[in-house]
Amino acid sequence: MSIKSITPPTRTQDRDMSRVRMLRGVILASIAIGAAVAIVALLGVEVGDTGWKIVGTAFSITGAALVALPPVAAWERDRLAWLPIVGVAASAVGFALVIAGIWIQPDSEVLWKIPVTFIITAVAISGTSLLEFARIEPRQHWVLTVTRVMLGVVALMLTVAIWGEIEGSGYWRGFGVASVLLAAFLASVPVLHRSSRRAERAEYCPMCGAPNDAVIGEQSVCPACDRRYRIAA
Repeated sequence: MSIKSITPPTRTQDRDMSRVRMLRGVILASIAIGAAVAIVALLGVEVGDTGWKIVGTAFSITGAALVALPPVAAWERDRLAWLPIVGVAASAVGFALVIAGIWIQPDSEVLWKIPVTFIITAVAISGTSLLEFARIEPRQHWVLTVTRVMLGVVALMLTVAIWGEIEGSGYWRGFGVASVLLAAFLASVPVLHRSSRRAERAEYCPMCGAPNDAVIGEQSVCPACDRRYRIAA
């Protein structure tokens, strides 16, 4: 095993990491607050119009936080350049507009199309961010590329359909085909990730240094020293 040199983080990187940690804490707190508010509202004796607005607000806060978590994780690991920031912003703006719509109840359809567009964008970026954490063999990386493209295609087609108010069956059949392909590729990524992890093997026991073919990420027993250990993925 080769030993890599470690470069200490710069002050700018330290500041960026602090901001990411703070944002992650805000997101986790938002999930907890949203869940608590929804539970309190639902446990009330009568859930009137205001009660349902509170529940909708709580679920919107939780939804925004959940959609923003993958981009925050990608940002923390310096993945996808500026795209995670766009995803977090789109999630915050989209769900904030939804909350405003819940309480104001605007009659204009445009005022609902705008937040939905932001949310579609945020969800697409969130899915793309999750793909960054898949570890598959280099010869299979094309699956990730196609999945990213299909995420963008489905998000774009849905946005166009909403704004163009498309009702033609041909368009929706095309959207259905794109959605099925996206689902198929998304389902294949965890399988490839798992099989790739099984293909990765450590060369030596971390306890005694004996030759070893342990699978990374799984519990193993060294045949030389008979000790149990798990090598982190």
